[in-house]
This record gives sequence, structure tokens and C-alpha cells, in this order.
Amino acid sequence: MKKILHLVNDEKFIGFAHESFTREKTAQNDFWVLSGAKSLKHIKFPCQLLTVDQFYTEETIAIVNAYDLIVLHFLDTKYDRLLQNTSLKPKILWVGWGGDYYWLADTLADFHMYKPITRKLVSKIRGNRILYFFSKKVNHIRRKKRLQLINNSIAYFAPVLPDDYQLIQKSHPEFKPQYIQWSYGNLEHNYIKGYEDFTVTGNDILLGNSATPTNNHLDVFNDLAKYPLVAHKIILPLNYGDLQYGKIIQEKAMQIFPQQACVLSEFMPYEDYMKLLQSCGNVIMGHIRQQALGNIVAMLYVGAKLYFYKDSVTYTFFKNHGFTVFTIEELEQNPKLLELPLDQKDVAYHRDKLMSIWGKQQNSINTQKVIALVS
Repeated sequence: MKKILHLVNDEKFIGFAHESFTREKTAQNDFWVLSGAKSLKHIKFPCQLLTVDQFYTEETIAIVNAYDLIVLHFLDTKYDRLLQNTSLKPKILWVGWGGDYYWLADTLADFHMYKPITRKLVSKIRGNRILYFFSKKVNHIRRKKRLQLINNSIAYFAPVLPDDYQLIQKSHPEFKPQYIQWSYGNLEHNYIKGYEDFTVTGNDILLGNSATPTNNHLDVFNDLAKYPLVAHKIILPLNYGDLQYGKIIQEKAMQIFPQQACVLSEFMPYEDYMKLLQSCGNVIMGHIRQQALGNIVAMLYVGAKLYFYKDSVTYTFFKNHGFTVFTIEELEQNPKLLELPLDQKDVAYHRDKLMSIWGKQQNSINTQKVIALVS
């Protein structure tokens, strides 16, 4: 039986990967966490906890070399020594999360993760511009070396969306890892379980997914401020991410939308959160890069209308797959879109299509293909 080693972070959704791979009985799958923590907070299945120093010993690397495939879940710099090891025998699959690979695409002249107002805020938060531009040059050199390291050591790459792979190839035609389709979890067990019959019933607005600048909150605020929103709540999840950024966004939201803004700044039980989302027939995601895909998939399934900037990677993906999704630019031309529910034919199509892309059956097929890499 083939052996696969998963190197993971202590995150809740790693359980999705464990479930997907252990369901297939054609390979042995072991999960290791490299961390200085004394115990695991989020992972609830058997998983070996090692410090970085414990991992990088001759004895441990010898154990690693007995595996047929290494799956890196998020390409952290703590794995660089592993990638540099020329005696490493297993092939490596990198499962990207977005934050670990968008540096490979943000050098494109026509690809900007931040809209104009957000870009100014990010520059202000970063402070000293001379120091920033100096660090940017240093980062350019580091990135070039890191890309070479990736090309020399990683055989396969599974980004969140295939469009991300195309972006990287456009920016770096020399990018060598082969594209593999694989994603965390499945629709039935992980995204809509218990809410299969849940549907949105209101026309409130869910705006963004976190307190991170890539949500482009301020630019979306600027667009929404042009519309009469008296009858709409604006739900703003700011309960995780960059606290400094989140505080600025909360203050701006209350300033611009004092009657409509509902800021989520504290942890909320999942059941209460879902009740709040039931009124959100409109979901505005201002990201240009792929982000919040789990939230987007779930809200499409329950019948919400999704709005993106027209240059969003996620918008392009869903539009190319026949989904009825809208742009924030369209909304600017026709604010009445906020009042109209999505046609039930569109909702039915979305559910069928989502199942074909992220359903349990497709997840199993994708996982089997990963295992077949070492068959």
C-alpha cells in the first residue's frame, strides 16, 4: 500500500482533508503538524505534533523518505529546508490556500488585489514608503529564489481554482509544478450539512468575509453609498483577520451607514450566524483574488445573489461555469438588483452545478487522482 504524508497546519478544515483521504482505502495517510505548540487546538483526529527542530533531523527525514508522496497543505517557509533537501525521495504536492501563492500573480500589470481607496489605506498602514519600496525590491529577489526552489522540488500544485493556476502561468511561464484538481471537503458533508433546505428570504447584504484588506471594503462602501439602502442591513464579518484594519473598517462603516451597518466583531455561534445570513439575499465580495470560496459556495447554494468586481478571479470562474452572478459595476448601474430575488431556475442550476464541482462524488474522484500520482 502506498504511503502519503500530509504536512498540515492546526486548522479546523484540515479535518476535511483527513476525511477525504482516509475514506479512500488505497493508501495509508499520515498527518503531521510542525509547530512549537504543546497541543493541538483544532485538529480532532490522530495527528503527530513535531517541532521544526524535531522534524529536521536525520532520523525524521529518513522516515519521511519512506513515503511515496508528501502533501504540503499551505506552503509555509518552515518547509524551505525540506524543499532544499536534494536527497528527498517522495514527490511533493502543494495544496495552495491562496495566501501562499498569490505573490506569484500580483506582479502582473493587469492584476491588482487592491482597489484604489483600499490601496491608499494599505500604504498608510504600511507606513514609511521609502522603507516599503526598499523591502519590495528585496522581496522581488527573495521571490525569484523561492520560485526557483519550487520549480526544483515540487511536482504538483493544487490551487483553490484552476483560474489561479492560469494567472500564475501568465505571470511566470516557467512555473513547473503540474496542475492537480483537489479541494477541501465536499458540499454535502462540510458546507451545507444540516442546512440542505435552508434558503435566503430577505434582501439584506452580506459584505465580505473577514477583516482583511483584500476584501476592498472601502471601495465597496464608496459604491454602496450611492444607493438608497434604507431597507437593507449590511452584515460585516470582521471577527477575524487584521485587527487594526478591522477597527478602521468598523469605524468607517458606522460613519457611512449608521443605520444599516451590523458589524460582527465577536465570535458568534454557527446557528446564530446562519439565522443572520437567512436575511442576506445579496452577497457582495470585493476580492479580486480568490478568497472566501466556502462562504460563496454556501450562499450560492441557498439562493443568494453574488456580486463581484468584474476583474475578480472568482467572478470569472463562476461566470465561465454558467452561474448567474453579477458585478459590482452592474449594481452601480442598476441598484434595483438588490430588491430582486434570484430566479428559482437559476437556484436549481446553481445547486446542480455546485454539486458537480464540489460534491462528495467529485471530491472522491479528485482524491483518487491524487493517490494515483504514486500508484
